[in-house]
Amino acid sequence: MSAAQFQTLHNFLVLFGMVNAVGNLPIFSDLTAGMDRPARRRTFLQATLTACSIVIAFALLGDWMLRLVFEVDIAAFKVAGGLLVFAVAGRGVLSGPPSAPKDQHLVSSGPAVFPLGFPFLAGPGTFINREGKALFLPLSIF
Repeated sequence: MSAAQFQTLHNFLVLFGMVNAVGNLPIFSDLTAGMDRPARRRTFLQATLTACSIVIAFALLGDWMLRLVFEVDIAAFKVAGGLLVFAVAGRGVLSGPPSAPKDQHLVSSGPAVFPLGFPFLAGPGTFINREGKALFLPLSIF
């Protein structure tokens, strides 16, 4: 295995671990329990496209946005992301798993964009994954 292949495999596995697709299956199942098969498929595709769009956008513009627009360094972003993950995990442990909104017809995308696409599939871990940038942008342009 060449160094480039090893790096690509490494980046994919890190990104796969950050997205935690297998761990989000029970959440997806719970949030889409009352939907028929075509609606579940549409929700899945919409959540996946939302997460991919967010990850690609952050891979392309994230470093520039953090440094120049928000004037935040990576260490501060890691701390804030860690606190956010801790707060979400604490809330999940104390209140149980999230459930679908009661008035689903009021939300145009249902649970696809929020909470499935963001933050469950594309959350703080995927944003700070600097090595995952190589999956989408092999040469750093910023």
